[in-house]
Amino acid sequence: MQPQQKRACTNESSTLESGAAQGEQLDEVTLTSLPDLPLLKVLSYVPAEDLVAVGRVCTRLCALTRGHWSLWRNKFAGFEDTDILLDLLKDLLLVTPQYDVILEFAAYRRSTAGPSQARLDFSISNPKPLKETNGTVVIPLGFWLVFSEDLAEDDTLARVFRELGSRTKHVHIHCKTSDMEVICDSLQNATSMETLSLTWMWPKNFAAPFTGFSSCQNWPQALPRLNTISLTFWDHDYPEIWTSAYEDEPAGQEPSCLQALLLGAHSELRSVQLLSPAVMPLLDSCPAGLQRLTVSAAPGMAGKLRRLRELQELKLVDAYCNVNTAEIADALGTWHGPLLKLTLPSFRGRTGYEDEVTVMQALGAGALTSLTHLRLRLSGEGGLRALAAALPALPSLTSLIVEAARKPEVLRDLFRGARPALCSSLLIVGSSGARVHTSELHSAFRDVVRRAPMSVSLHLKYQAQHSEQPLGFCSICKARAPFMHHIVFGRHSAAQAESCSTCADVRASSHPMWTTSGAIHYVCVG
Repeated sequence: MQPQQKRACTNESSTLESGAAQGEQLDEVTLTSLPDLPLLKVLSYVPAEDLVAVGRVCTRLCALTRGHWSLWRNKFAGFEDTDILLDLLKDLLLVTPQYDVILEFAAYRRSTAGPSQARLDFSISNPKPLKETNGTVVIPLGFWLVFSEDLAEDDTLARVFRELGSRTKHVHIHCKTSDMEVICDSLQNATSMETLSLTWMWPKNFAAPFTGFSSCQNWPQALPRLNTISLTFWDHDYPEIWTSAYEDEPAGQEPSCLQALLLGAHSELRSVQLLSPAVMPLLDSCPAGLQRLTVSAAPGMAGKLRRLRELQELKLVDAYCNVNTAEIADALGTWHGPLLKLTLPSFRGRTGYEDEVTVMQALGAGALTSLTHLRLRLSGEGGLRALAAALPALPSLTSLIVEAARKPEVLRDLFRGARPALCSSLLIVGSSGARVHTSELHSAFRDVVRRAPMSVSLHLKYQAQHSEQPLGFCSICKARAPFMHHIVFGRHSAAQAESCSTCADVRASSHPMWTTSGAIHYVCVG
């Protein structure tokens, strides 16, 4: 497909002909003679490949395809010939809205037992905010690559990156292949890349050894803008199945080969995510000046944090590992550095709720005086009482999010002894393990919000069920609502919910399925 010269639309272009059944010739109708609204409706049914061609016909059609993302929503196409795909990509960015691009690659070996499928599937998804860039809206371009032979003999990825590299700022890769070096070597063409997320599955039955990144030595020069890296490594086939004590088993492949990713961007690296126990040891390869870190809370992690004295944001995740509470409590209780934001996982383990108390006591040891944002999950009453006792030792705290699986009466004393000016903004996300009807909640949650200091903008979110009410009616919201919906209790009027920063945090902390219309209801307690 050769790029076409855009021209003004005329009645001789984009012609649709209609013939009568008796052979009577009707007047010729041109596509571009339609007004914008009916024309957009017609274009919304055009397949991805043809829509790209339509956008290159004339200036008006190009303006429509670039100005209306709804035309591209969830478009996809399958290819066997890489050249056809590359021709499509050459024109794609000229006729789509001007967002940054996030490339989402999935590379898997073709199954000989399964049905025949296209070698390369291409899809365009709705624009979405990217967490790694604090909400920057991007266009997700998805590529599902199925290969039969050695990936080293396939240059598809390298060619895609050469074509889209200057516009691509974000890359997500999910692969199950031993040819990781080939994939990473292709990334050198993504010269504008700022964030990289890599999920690599190396099942234990892969016999071939990994040779490292010998061909990627020029990464520091090739990728000067790369500042955020997220790594996940699995050595079994089904990582979505939770495995306790996963880190106790020897890995099928030593993931230290991924060290080159971190060292290559060492001077510019500001944010790192090490999301599985197998890659946690790569903390040793992170620069001492790292600012943001999300890391698996596997045993041995806490000791490696001590050299990262400039961390401002720290998030610990507990998937696939047994958290060593004593290590983490010691690190938090003796912290040195300007830590501002901290997110902690659940600490309920074999010892019941005792670990929660241990960690809360570490928060109150006085080492985290710079902390402004804290998010944690507590299940026991002892942990909540220990948190209440720790709050005075966090004088800079302005935002607190607690996921507390307790009934509301347990939350009433959370602020006992806390200084009135302790927090300027406080959010509690509450849920109960017990089935509680909405009619029981209003007075209890109103009491929790009212007992908080007036300086605190306290909001309490609860997942409600209206099982004892008429179908579709919620007695607290006093309106029709989904069977499962969230209720947010606060002091200000409902009219102020849109401008309230804490309400914005409520929406941001909700799963996308809970952000639809009617899924979150605000209740003013006065």
